[in-house]
Amino acid sequence: MKRFILLVLMFLPIVVLGQEKSNFHSLDTNVISEVEISTYRLQGYRKNLHNTRYSQKDLSRLGVLSASDLLQTLSSAHVNSYGPSGLASPSIRGTGANHTQVYWNGLPINSITLGQSDLTVITTELSDNVSISYGSDLSNTSGALGGTIELNQAVSWKSSSILYRQSIGSFGTTGTTVRIDESVGSFHYSVGIVQLSSLNDFKYTDRTLRIPIQKTMENADFSQLGLVGTIGTKLDRHEIKISSLITDSERSLPTIMGVQTKGEKQSDKNVFGVIDYQFIGDKIKNQLKLGYVRLENKYFNPSIEFESLNFSQMFTIEDDIKVYFNTPWSLSMRIAGRFEYADSPNYKQQIKREILSNFSKIERRKENSYHSFSLRTEFIDQKGVGLFPGVGGSIKLVKNKPLHLKWNGSRNFRMPTLNDLYWLPGGNDALMPETGYCGDIGLSSNLVSNRKRTNSKIINKLTFQAVSFYSLISNWILWTPNGQNWSPRNVKKVQNSGLEFSLNLSHTVNSIRGSKNLGLSLSYTLVENTVLESTLIGDKGIGKSLLFVPKHCFKYKIDYQIKDWIIIAGQGLTGRVFLDAANQSYMPFYGPVYFIVSKEVKHTKGAGLKLGIKVNNLLNEEYQVMPYRPMPGVNFKIMGEINF
Repeated sequence: MKRFILLVLMFLPIVVLGQEKSNFHSLDTNVISEVEISTYRLQGYRKNLHNTRYSQKDLSRLGVLSASDLLQTLSSAHVNSYGPSGLASPSIRGTGANHTQVYWNGLPINSITLGQSDLTVITTELSDNVSISYGSDLSNTSGALGGTIELNQAVSWKSSSILYRQSIGSFGTTGTTVRIDESVGSFHYSVGIVQLSSLNDFKYTDRTLRIPIQKTMENADFSQLGLVGTIGTKLDRHEIKISSLITDSERSLPTIMGVQTKGEKQSDKNVFGVIDYQFIGDKIKNQLKLGYVRLENKYFNPSIEFESLNFSQMFTIEDDIKVYFNTPWSLSMRIAGRFEYADSPNYKQQIKREILSNFSKIERRKENSYHSFSLRTEFIDQKGVGLFPGVGGSIKLVKNKPLHLKWNGSRNFRMPTLNDLYWLPGGNDALMPETGYCGDIGLSSNLVSNRKRTNSKIINKLTFQAVSFYSLISNWILWTPNGQNWSPRNVKKVQNSGLEFSLNLSHTVNSIRGSKNLGLSLSYTLVENTVLESTLIGDKGIGKSLLFVPKHCFKYKIDYQIKDWIIIAGQGLTGRVFLDAANQSYMPFYGPVYFIVSKEVKHTKGAGLKLGIKVNNLLNEEYQVMPYRPMPGVNFKIMGEINF
């Protein structure tokens, strides 16, 4: 804690420097426009070629309630789901769950003990927007060898609204959201609460029996209560924003198909808090962040009277400063400190870890091109990990045409988790960090055409993106048998390469009778995942794919809107995944279809009412994502929303 206070004092001169230099009006360049604290520095540094952003309106229209729902419905990522409300872990570009970093308002919230996040308990209902980035991101501390998921709260100085959202669905599923946003002059506050619950008592066919029979899923109920609050104020060029999120999730853990339930339960109580200060000068932008993350995980098995409580907390302090010169050049600098504490009955004592990092980036922006070079250093418990450079750029291929060629490359790493290092029995404090080299190159375009007819206007839009990627990760950490126990080791070198393609088409007709819109979204991901080397004797996985990594993923969404009616249909097709190192056994492909119909009624004074119904797994497909973990058949959800 003393070092934390010392770091705060170290950052103060940087803030003061930003304020002083803002008075240098003699520099001849464009003035930086005033912005709100609605997006965080991660999005400013992020130069991944493939990234997507979804607003709360996008998510509510599709009935998305969690990060797991979002990735399965809209993204190019794969989700290893253990069933409705069960553990859900991401896999981006063939990497593992601990290679995806999750952020809330720019604050890393992955478990410091496990190194990953359970997407089921990360609600999207209380976020204003969610962004997904694919590829290594140098501005992050470490671990983003696959990608990032970022949830943000926005501050708007001209908003005043009350939202009530309710959903009721199959298997005892309910959801309630209430949110209030209010701005008065230079002061803004918002508060929201969400309550989700489900029995998950769906029917499935138990095919582990010689004669399959239909059963009802047992011990699979889930409930979650979440509360978020944000206040913000601004004075001239200064802005301060304070946000907090508290979630309390309780769920029962069903056993695999064919095994009698043991009544296992798990609870996750999370507390996130962040303070952001921002200063916008003519030539300098400065942002200071103080953050706190508290995670509590409790497991209980009544059949053997066993209970385990794991607790961790993290303090962070970061300061970013960006300087704009009187040329196309700009310089970004960042210094960050992270202080971790964890307690578990499987640790000898409380574990502490200190992580310090420095990041610098120089950029050159011109009308038809962009180039950048960055360098990050990292220190863990005062020991240097290494230097991590990155390059990026883009050029416009055809003058006056929105066709761009983009590329980037970087070196990054992932530190071992606290469980990897200190878990008893089996922890290995001699582990080396995983290191990775990543590169992307791609084409993107955004075309818009307008045509006028009598009493109408036609707008056509086409957006496409094709990205080729490559990554090489060494010292891949895996838990392997070690005598009577399991222990983590630096085992494999893994190569990932592939292609990501997305296409969005939109045809809109605006006339005096109303508007009509027809949209089509397509995305396809090809991942070639190969184990190049292994320290395991006789490893049959060399030259093969890792487990649970699909080679093909294809998703589409068709939406048609006429006046106040919206019809949406979509499907996600996931290719087979292998279950053993030799790639002999596998889970087959699956592709559940969803269908949504909704209507919006608007009042002249701004109030609005939305009603809709969503049908999941429309064709009643029988499938599993993880072996012997059945997924529900056809089911529905009725959605309603009042906004005024």
